[in-house]
Amino acid sequence: MKQLVLLRHAAAESIVKQPNEIERQLTAVGEMEIQDVAAQLQQIPIIFDAIICSPAQRTRQTVDVLVQTLQLSNDLVSIDERIFQNVEAGVLDLISEVDQAIETLLIVGHNPCMSLLARYFCPDVVESLPTAGVCILELPDQDWQLMQVADARSKILLKPEH
Repeated sequence: MKQLVLLRHAAAESIVKQPNEIERQLTAVGEMEIQDVAAQLQQIPIIFDAIICSPAQRTRQTVDVLVQTLQLSNDLVSIDERIFQNVEAGVLDLISEVDQAIETLLIVGHNPCMSLLARYFCPDVVESLPTAGVCILELPDQDWQLMQVADARSKILLKPEH
């Protein structure tokens, strides 16, 4: 069974402070949020085979904290512009291109796309993902290209506890 893990980046500085959208950085609160969620992920028996994130600074920083906390290899991480574009169709195309050997895929991106994708695969996910929110989906199909609407079961929803 494949697992698709969707992670919304942690809290970032406002667009007023950093008008260049791709350069917005995590705030101190955002760093605490992702550390908290990473600690929760340590309690779950989950092994990421691949991590794909947006090129935005805040998503890369979110991934950096996660990789360090979970003691993962940076070799697992790749960047894909389609996640920054924040359009579900682009991210669905990206997922369909994932190597079939990958069993557990983590995508780190932005709302509303991350929340919409969670609902696309699992309509019982009704809440929007908060910053640093995680949705772990179990997909019955063994082929990333064959995933369909409403195929998944929501296994776990995580959010910062502070």
